[in-house]
Amino acid sequence: MSVKYCNLEYWSARYLTEVQGGAYDWYLDYTDLKEALEPHLPEDKAAEILYIGCGLSTLGIELAKDERTAITCVDWAQKATEAMTSLATEHGVKLTCQTADVTTMELTAATHTCIIDKGLFDAHLTGDQGTKGAGVLAPLHNALALGGKLIIISHTDRTSMLQESPLSWQIDVSPVEAKSRTGRTYYLHALTKVDPPPPEEPEAVEEK
Repeated sequence: MSVKYCNLEYWSARYLTEVQGGAYDWYLDYTDLKEALEPHLPEDKAAEILYIGCGLSTLGIELAKDERTAITCVDWAQKATEAMTSLATEHGVKLTCQTADVTTMELTAATHTCIIDKGLFDAHLTGDQGTKGAGVLAPLHNALALGGKLIIISHTDRTSMLQESPLSWQIDVSPVEAKSRTGRTYYLHALTKVDPPPPEEPEAVEEK
């Protein structure tokens, strides 16, 4: 994957032409993703779902069609969020669309129950030898309430990388086949925010 994928300038220029082609889903469309995704979504359909790096994906629209009433789509490219606003109107659903960089946007700490990423983490891993990927995880972990989930959909099983993070997660990964498109296998990582482990007790020193 090219380093350009972690640059706003690249995406802003790309969307100038791509928005004319309408919606486009990277990796998996909702038809392939729904079965693996649904068990990790909030039981309350009125709970907010934050879809980060939405691009021109129809995922937010399809979730809204499934009667989820509080979908917020976020992308750092204004052309993408403008296009998503228009697409939502065309499909007759209500979405909130926000232009922001998720690594720096203001997210209220410990309040979110579900955040979905399909490709954004992968894109950030292409920059600065992958260190930008860590810059995505920390603010999202901070934004989640205990028990809240960050769902990362990637072209690669990222379990080992995620386990190396100092952040307190319970990690579940499921392979998902893109049956309706390429037939390739992708990976859904459900990261549940948990309490950090207690600090280790210092070893007692025996007196001589």
